[in-house]
Amino acid sequence: GLNHYRRLFESEINDKWPIQAIEAKKLLEQYDIILAKRLVLDYTIVEQLKREICREAFEASWIVIQDIFKKRGNHEQQVFAYFCNNRILFPCNMFVMRRDMLNSYCEWLFPILFEMIDRVDISENWDDYSKRVIGFWAERLLTVWVLLSKVTIKELSILMLE
Repeated sequence: GLNHYRRLFESEINDKWPIQAIEAKKLLEQYDIILAKRLVLDYTIVEQLKREICREAFEASWIVIQDIFKKRGNHEQQVFAYFCNNRILFPCNMFVMRRDMLNSYCEWLFPILFEMIDRVDISENWDDYSKRVIGFWAERLLTVWVLLSKVTIKELSILMLE
């Protein structure tokens, strides 16, 4: 799995405690993937990211990622467009899944990210937060992959570490 540096999945058995390996294994007997509880945003995915980073960073990355999905085929392009025009996101780039699924996810994700790295010019003029634009897309692409893969999902709350 992948965790965030200050976030952990919350156990369903022991309230306010992190999930333990045995609990995760049991959940993966019933579900394909464990994700952070979905967020329903106030804006579409595109509008939300546009509000978070500088205009230039959004526009540069938006042009590239749309082109990438156009080349990946009609089905992926449609799912990506559906995701971008909706308000649901599995946040924080957190998940637990079987190794074969993780391999599948990485084989799908990293070519997209590598192409973005090659094609999006990160400007020195952008603020430091906006320079993380490819990482922000990476986080959002987890939801796209979940939609494409039609996996069964267990959603868990997130514990924030102080």
